[in-house]
Amino acid sequence: MYRVWLTLVLLATATLAHGQLAVEVQYGLGRHIPILAEGYPDIVANSPQWTVSVGYRSDEAQWSQLYGKPLWHTRLSYQTLGNDQIFGSAVGLSTGLLFDMTPSGRWQLTAGGTLGLAYLDRPYDVVDNATNPSIGTHLNAMATLEARVVLLYLPGVRLGAALSAEHYSNSDYSEPNIGVNIASGRVFLQLDWSDEPPRFAMAVDTSYAVISILPPSVDRNIRLWQPYLRLSGGLTERGIDGPKYAVYGVGGGMSYRHSLKHRWSLGIDYIFDRSAQRFQEHIGVPSDEARRESRRLALMGGHEFVMGRIGLVTEVGLYFTDHYARRTIIPTRLGLQFYPLQSAYGYPHYQSYIGLYVHAYSGEAEYPELAVGVAF
Repeated sequence: MYRVWLTLVLLATATLAHGQLAVEVQYGLGRHIPILAEGYPDIVANSPQWTVSVGYRSDEAQWSQLYGKPLWHTRLSYQTLGNDQIFGSAVGLSTGLLFDMTPSGRWQLTAGGTLGLAYLDRPYDVVDNATNPSIGTHLNAMATLEARVVLLYLPGVRLGAALSAEHYSNSDYSEPNIGVNIASGRVFLQLDWSDEPPRFAMAVDTSYAVISILPPSVDRNIRLWQPYLRLSGGLTERGIDGPKYAVYGVGGGMSYRHSLKHRWSLGIDYIFDRSAQRFQEHIGVPSDEARRESRRLALMGGHEFVMGRIGLVTEVGLYFTDHYARRTIIPTRLGLQFYPLQSAYGYPHYQSYIGLYVHAYSGEAEYPELAVGVAF
């Protein structure tokens, strides 16, 4: 599962690698925010972070007219987590986008985020580190949100400061998994070799009126309504150091392409949780009842922010059926979809994709989910 996530990170970076280079060095000072009110280990130090990133701004004219010139960057980071003996430190590799929120000038506001993987050197261990309540594996997903103030100091040289939030967790692949949250302030130096200033993304027209700017090779026959089918699978466990079992899913419904950047969807998901079945059988529940209590049916509605061959997916739903150890009636899904056969403009009709998500009860992660799907 983590190899697939890393592959998607690298593919996402290569997708826009035809652009213009930018390099950034960043230093941040943060604080580990305790998640539990009681019994949480002491946070005895701040959490400094060093980051080096390489990014690209697309130099393809028509693509930029659709999406502006966000900075697509891949970053390598090192961060301590506030208590070296219990939480240790994290080395991360992530990729994401930075959008220009104000027009180009000497001063500018930008905002964005990244998704990726991190290696944490002090996870929970029943013998060596039983007091870590947050992280149960070495490999974890990481996500960052940040807002920036940028100063164009010299042509091609930008200085700036940022406020950011960082989250590490293994998506409930292994217990414990309440995660680590860190709030930081950062300063950075960015060298940007773009030939022109970045376009103001908020001002870019995303309606279908701009189809006329697309090159002749791009199919303009847009189908707004499309049925979709998705097959998925994940892994989870029912307790600390317990065996891991598969979770299978199939979903289908209709999607609506609201504009070149936005797609909405509504459909039905069927899920079978093998870990719930095996746990119930282990405690003596009859097999037929255990299978019945391991099935789920949910109505799911979602939004996808489409950026060429990459889509950021958020979904929320409602469980129709009760099932074993249900924590809430509201399932959620957050992740990325990569369209290997799609053009950089978000076409054609038949859009096959690879997806990687965190499947959750509301905001509480349940398992990492790998999917393949197609919109017809």
